[in-house]
Amino acid sequence: MGPRAQPASDGLVWPDLPGTMAGLIQAHEWRLTPLGATETWPQALRTAVELMLQSRQPASVCWGRNLITLYNDACLPLLGSRHPASLGKPYPEVWPNSWEDLKPSIEAALAGEPQHLVGETIPRSSDTEPTSWYTWSWLPLRADQGDTMGLFCSATQTTFQIADRQLRTVLENAREGVFMQDIQSQRAAYISPVLAELTGFSLEELYAMSEGEWLDRIHPEDLAEAKEHIEKISNGTWREGTAE
Repeated sequence: MGPRAQPASDGLVWPDLPGTMAGLIQAHEWRLTPLGATETWPQALRTAVELMLQSRQPASVCWGRNLITLYNDACLPLLGSRHPASLGKPYPEVWPNSWEDLKPSIEAALAGEPQHLVGETIPRSSDTEPTSWYTWSWLPLRADQGDTMGLFCSATQTTFQIADRQLRTVLENAREGVFMQDIQSQRAAYISPVLAELTGFSLEELYAMSEGEWLDRIHPEDLAEAKEHIEKISNGTWREGTAE
């Protein structure tokens, strides 16, 4: 059975997950911040925070002129030692190293225009996760009277997509022919343009070849070694640096 949602004493509804950001937000002294006591929060802010806490992606809510910030558990690896001090602080203080770069997008979102930044990094500190690429989104949050009073910020990691594009660019500009194989299907996963030029076949013809057809075109003196490498890769005994 999943976590239960319980109404808090001030009327908010938080997931019943002790020791998580839901509990920290519940226990925070909001009366000492510009947001004021939680029982005075507008419904738009309450709803945004509840949605934020349920998100599995890094998400935060910034509210008011000072952009007072609340965030969920998925943000913790990004904040590192800045947590828990960042809870209830203005957004520029939560991301001090990024603020000047983020400011134009934040201001546009506060003006009512949703913003999306694709392939942005988070500056790395000594205790946060290694530098990663994210797609960031800021959506305007409107108060009960319709005015934009805050932002809902979410992040989706795109590190692997960025790395894949960068790797492909390197391979396509390499002087050597490059061949990458999907071990499960035994089909080519990537063939560089240089390799097509060296073999005299088109890329379409090379991608259509089976492993056997590739082996048939290897010089007899190199065939035994090629088969040995393929077997080692397939059974997991390949060690980097063993190929000549």
